[in-house]
Amino acid sequence: MGGINFKVIICSAIAFAAAIAAEMLAESGMALIDWEAAWAESRAALAVGMITAALIVVILVLIIRKRGTANRTAENA
Repeated sequence: MGGINFKVIICSAIAFAAAIAAEMLAESGMALIDWEAAWAESRAALAVGMITAALIVVILVLIIRKRGTANRTAENA
């Protein structure tokens, strides 16, 4: 399995520089995307976002536990 190597560091630095550039453009008034949904600040949108995030976390935890159990049984065999 891969770890943190030179390629990961370079790609992360490039993505970080792009994020800084986009934020600087937004602060100067030249946003790349200037759109906000009218419903984005509603309580329903917040609730849907929280429920979606919780479901993603639960699914990821189940996947990680399943893979961990599979790896332990493969090592013991």
